[in-house]
Amino acid sequence: MRNPGLDALKVVAAIAVVFLHCVSPSVRDFDLHRGGWWIANFVNSFSRWTVPAFVMISGAVLLPIKSSESTLFFYRKRIPRILFVTIFWTLFYFAFQYFSEQSIGVRYALGLILKGRPYYHLWYLYMIVILYLATPFLSAIVEKIEPEALFWLIFALFVISVVGSFDSVRSRFFWILALPYLSYFLAGYYLKNHALGFSAKFLVVIIILAGVLISLLTAGVLKYFGVEKMGLVESNFNPLVVLMSLAIFLLFLKLTRENAILSRLSVLGFGVYLLHPLFLKILGSMSISADLIHPALGVPITVFLAVVLSGGVTLALLNFRLSARLVR
Repeated sequence: MRNPGLDALKVVAAIAVVFLHCVSPSVRDFDLHRGGWWIANFVNSFSRWTVPAFVMISGAVLLPIKSSESTLFFYRKRIPRILFVTIFWTLFYFAFQYFSEQSIGVRYALGLILKGRPYYHLWYLYMIVILYLATPFLSAIVEKIEPEALFWLIFALFVISVVGSFDSVRSRFFWILALPYLSYFLAGYYLKNHALGFSAKFLVVIIILAGVLISLLTAGVLKYFGVEKMGLVESNFNPLVVLMSLAIFLLFLKLTRENAILSRLSVLGFGVYLLHPLFLKILGSMSISADLIHPALGVPITVFLAVVLSGGVTLALLNFRLSARLVR
């Protein structure tokens, strides 16, 4: 049975991630006294929850695995598919960079693969591979552990991940960088199956406060420390981002009425995520970007075009059996 809240969240998160990547370059072009910069900053700050939301959706859907499925059956069902998708889009974006941006040597390409970043958004695929490998073991934990113990386990994982995000020494390997996302993965399962009782109004207040504080923190970090320290703000384990992500996930879980349109659109979300950087780059080459005339105009125009184009291509790919595997 489909979950209306998760379907709606997939659609909104897919659009929000396009907003995020659309305005990111403008945010780094810091100008505290320019209104357009503040628009880009607010859009960026209120869109930082997207990847954590996708991870929590995966945890909510995959955990626990069916009792009839063995670990080997789960791997045979899931791993070949995600590896196929990861390898294809890795090669696709390597080719795209080679022909549109820069030539890529084999050594450089291998380095990007080890980091899980053949293109800036594809790290998500590499991270998901690791989470899929961990799923049967996590499933055994959530089925046997008491809810209260699971809550504190997730809390501890978030604390470790938040503290680790301030470490300037980062691993070069994607399988290490994926481990902190176990917290979001387990949180998705927990929040879906154990109601916390927060009201919608309270969650909205948390989301607004977190977004405003992230935007102010962004301005402060850029002013006093420069772009080099932006990783602290942009981290998915910035405590404010964690709060916003959990609150948004809980808010969407409150949606219980099925919506046929959102249900149909939700199947396009993965394809939009995979394809939107391609169209943002193409649109940028035609001078269509967040800074088109003014961010108040450029951002919605660019995002609309990128979402429509990537969604349209995804829809076309879904009509054929082989190509559908690339975006589903």
